[in-house]
Order: sequence, then structure tokens, then C-alpha cells
Amino acid sequence: MTDSPPGRDFHAEIDDAIDTLFAPHAGAGPEASGPPVSDKAVSQAPAAPAPQKAASLPASLLTADGADAFSPFEEALLSLDWEISPDNIETARKALKEIQGNFEVDKAVALTEIFALMDRLLEVMAIAPQNVSTSAPKTLQEGLQTLRAAAGAEDLSLIEQTLVDPTLSELRAAIPNIPKDYSKLVAKTQGVAGIEQKTAAAPPVPPVKAASAPARSAPMDEDLLPVLPAAFGVSGGRPSTVLVEAVNAHLVVLGKCIAKRIIPVENLFAKTPGYEKLHAIHTELRERLERQKQNLLKALGDDYQADAVVPAEQAKPAAAAAACPWPTVTLADVGGRMVAFLPDQIVYEDKPAGKVRKCGSFLPIKNLKRGFLGKIGFVVRGELSFFDEAILKTLTIPVANLPGQEACEPKADSSLLVVFKANSGMAFWLDKPTEQHDTSTGRWEPLTDPNTLVAGTLTVQGKPVPVITMRSV
Repeated sequence: MTDSPPGRDFHAEIDDAIDTLFAPHAGAGPEASGPPVSDKAVSQAPAAPAPQKAASLPASLLTADGADAFSPFEEALLSLDWEISPDNIETARKALKEIQGNFEVDKAVALTEIFALMDRLLEVMAIAPQNVSTSAPKTLQEGLQTLRAAAGAEDLSLIEQTLVDPTLSELRAAIPNIPKDYSKLVAKTQGVAGIEQKTAAAPPVPPVKAASAPARSAPMDEDLLPVLPAAFGVSGGRPSTVLVEAVNAHLVVLGKCIAKRIIPVENLFAKTPGYEKLHAIHTELRERLERQKQNLLKALGDDYQADAVVPAEQAKPAAAAAACPWPTVTLADVGGRMVAFLPDQIVYEDKPAGKVRKCGSFLPIKNLKRGFLGKIGFVVRGELSFFDEAILKTLTIPVANLPGQEACEPKADSSLLVVFKANSGMAFWLDKPTEQHDTSTGRWEPLTDPNTLVAGTLTVQGKPVPVITMRSV
């Protein structure tokens, strides 16, 4: 190793060695090593994408320096992706309005829904950012790409299914549900604050009020309470008693809702991994309800009652007793229980021959005739009396057994009662003869169950008696 001459710069030599070592891999300088590029290859190289994209846009969407009108909105979206603030949102909305104004008229009309949904999403981000998904800026970016493609497309129908419809679906899904009048209320409050500020700047108003006017404007994240006119619910400058009681009862319910509904769920989400967003939503909801409660407490003042009783729902007045549809019924004892029949549905009531008592669960109507040459039509009445004899010989009706009663052979002196209506009938063995009863002296309760023969119950001598009918009323 030789001694270095005086004044030699070793740092410069090290830098030169590093540059020489990594120069083949840099590929940036014109002296980088590589095969020479022929003129033919240069002529076949594709054009740069930016000039081609800008050339495809109409002249209305190009600025004087050659940039497109989408750039301000794209820069605003980058700012929103970094920070969601009112200033960034307002900048993005203004840029979106400018894009819509520079579009061709026919395309602007066809893309109205996309512009409206994007503006609505930006509005919701300003009103309730806690309810908006973190992917909202990305969704807006996709909407911007669709607008850019639509601006350069000759026919929108070619990209309707591939770009426009999917973008509309994503924008609709990204917009959360918030009260419809919330944004209007915020805008109204901001408008009132702006008017106050302008009024404060006028010469007749003292400068003290000008400083206090902005302080009265409600922030966007506060609960906004409508101001009622003085004549509403006020008598002689004091709130009406009914209104005070209603607000006190509302405070009781609101306190229970916070303590028993919101806080337990909030604590549950706080302990469960993966539910951070739901926990944040419930925390914000609890804080809003607590602010509302404090606002109501301030409004009540001395009229607040900590032990207010929630008014119970007024009991519905008892319906007037319905009148029985039939003026008279026929009372009878069946299986040791009193029942009632409709007189016009009774087609037979008598003590039949001995062979009828052995019919079992079904009764042939032809067995009711008297003698060998007797006619069935002579012993029946009502609707059955209009049937031909040949038809009566073919009719068979069931013998009724009350619930809990087993089928058994009737007594020798038991009477048989047959009811028939609208091609339906049933036979009953009676314990004793029937009697007529006036329904005006009893209480009637109808029953509309189609699966039973009981049309309702009639109070007779203080006891409910079921009224049996072949057609439910």
C-alpha cells in the first residue's frame, strides 16, 4: 500500500466507488448500460396514457393548461382519506358541483343519480361521520372513475351495466340511515347563525352583540331542539301542567332507557373484541341521550320532578254488551250439561224406536220413520221436510258426544234431538225434555272460532250456556 498524496479526498473516492458499483442497477441515467434501442422499437412503443386520457375528454372538462376538471375533486378525496373535516368535505362538494356543471347536458342528466348519491354521501360524512364507513372515500373514488369513464364514452349504454349500475349500488350501500330532517335542521341552524353574524356586522348593532352571535350558533354534533312559539303549551308565561307532566314522564323513561338498555350493551361491546365500531356508536348514542336529558332538565327548571310517575295507558272502555242474534233458544240437558239450540235448526225431537238407540256414533235418518210403510218426511220438520223421500233415506248424520264424554248407549226414556242446517246435521241424546228461553234476559258473548259448533255463550241463571248452531255466526 502506497502513501496517499497530501490533500487526497477519501470520501470522494468512496462515493465514486459506490456510484460505479450500483450504476448498472440504477437504470435512470442516460449512460446506463443496456442494449441500444432501435428507431423501429421506439416507433412501436405505445403513447403515454395521460395524454390519451386527456384527449378522450370533451373540451368542457379540460382546463386551459390541459388538465382535466376531475383533478380538484381527486385532490379533495385524497384530503378526505387523510382527514374527514368540514373544510375538506365542503371543498369536495364544490369540486363535484363544478364537474357536474361542465358535463354535457345529456350525460349530466343521465348521471344525475350518481352525482346526487355522491353529494349525499359527502353530506352524511359532514352530518354524522361516526355512522359512515371508513371506506366511504374509496367509494367516492370509484364514483369519480365512473364519471371520468362516462365523460369520455361516446355511448353511455356501453358502460351502463359494467360501471354505472355497480357504482350506484355501492353508493347506495355506503349511505347510512339517518333522520331525514337532521341535515335540514343543521342547515337551518347554520343559516340562522349566518344571518345573526351578518346582522351583527351592520352599523346599528353594537359590537358586543357581534362577538356573541357566533357563540349562539349550535355545533353540528349537538342535539338540536326546536324552539316552540310562546303560545304553544304556555298559559300566562308558565308551562301548562299537562306539558310539564309529559316532559317529566319522558325524563323518567329516558333515564331508564340509558341505564337499562344503552349502558349494558355498550359495556358488552367494550368487552368483546371486534366490536369497537359498535361500541363507539353506542357510546355516542348514550352521550346524545344524556345531552338531551340535560337539555330537558334545564328547560323544566323548578318544575322538574325526580319521582314523576309514567302515565299508564288508559284502559279501553268496556264494549257494550252485544245482543244475542236470536230472540229465543231451546235449552236442553246433554250428558249432564245444559246447552242451547236454535229452534229453527231443530228438525226432530222425540223418543224414537228401540232400534234407533243402538245406532252408535252415526244415525241413519231413515230409522226415524214410524212403521213399515211410514214416511220419513212425516216425522221431520224444518229444512229436512223439503227433502225428497229418496234423499232422506240416504242421509246419515253423526251422534254428538260432549268433550270428556264417552260414547254410551242412551237410556230407554231418552229423547233424541236432531239439528240440521245447510246440508249439515248432528244428533243429540237428551237427559230431559227441552224448554224455550228468552235471550233478552241473559248476557251474550259471541265466539267466532270456525272449528267449533258453539256460536257463543248465553248467561242463563248466572251460568254460561253454550249455544250450538250448525252455522257459526
